[in-house]
Amino acid sequence: MKRRLLAGACLCALLAGRSAPAAEDPLETALAASAQSGKPVLLEIVDVKAMGRRAPAAPETDPKAKELLDSFYVVRVERDASADIVKRFGADLGQSYLPNPTRVYLDAKGTEIDRGIHPASPGALAAELQEVLASGGRLRQMAEAIAKAPDDPAPRIVRIRYAKKVLRQDLIRLDGKSLVERLDPAKPEQQADWGEAAIEYGWAEATGGDKGAAQRVLSRYLELFPEGPRAPDALYQIANQHRFARKDPAKAADYFHRLIVLDPGNALCGNARRFFRDNPDQAKRFPPEDLGLDLVPADKVYAWVEPDKAFADAALHKKWVFLYAYWP
Repeated sequence: MKRRLLAGACLCALLAGRSAPAAEDPLETALAASAQSGKPVLLEIVDVKAMGRRAPAAPETDPKAKELLDSFYVVRVERDASADIVKRFGADLGQSYLPNPTRVYLDAKGTEIDRGIHPASPGALAAELQEVLASGGRLRQMAEAIAKAPDDPAPRIVRIRYAKKVLRQDLIRLDGKSLVERLDPAKPEQQADWGEAAIEYGWAEATGGDKGAAQRVLSRYLELFPEGPRAPDALYQIANQHRFARKDPAKAADYFHRLIVLDPGNALCGNARRFFRDNPDQAKRFPPEDLGLDLVPADKVYAWVEPDKAFADAALHKKWVFLYAYWP
């Protein structure tokens, strides 16, 4: 079989050489062959020009990757010339950031069973291929686990984390309503587990999906479990949504304040305190001891710190200087 060298492609010559025979629709040709043989399909959606220097070495430089690719029908398509495929597999996800390349693994029925994104070195690609072949695909495993144990939050947490990793926002959205319903204050023994799932969902949606849905789930968690084990995470995410998405610094300050008071030693409090340092008008709404900051007029600190620094801080913070309480 003739091979073509495609410089800069993630799977390079090996992909072109092992693709399904030339046809009007190479993916459908590969899926038809897969239905007959049972061998899975690896579809790579790539923008070679955008990849540039990020392209790894050809997988044929790794004997293991070369051998494992024999277990797949490999189809490689250019993103710009394959709008239908991109839409079908959500490789753009409606986001301005596009994972490049996207590797979609399909079983003999044409069902997606796993996904990989970003360039992979030959060794990393070999590990990814081996995992798909050994496990039958992570998506299949998750679906089976959820079907067997619908009341167990663990498989859902795994799926949400997987969806975050490979930018599959549609998998995250499946759980929003059910997670809210699962947060049952009458069952405190479930609080930690389902709360964990709710927080994972909230973080995932807040960072790349439906921010309104994220806030509903996180707010419900805080309503039921205001001092729950993941309450600081919920407070932090809601605060940032008000700060950046809704441009409401007063609401953001309320949630950042609650976070610091609830768990002042939490690592998230560093960013919360930085918010108050950058927003002195909001900081003055709360007792300084609550925030872990000392808020004093700039002209009162010249004897405590280097004058030039005091002057710079005063100018930056509208004639107020914030000193962390633990400063020497």
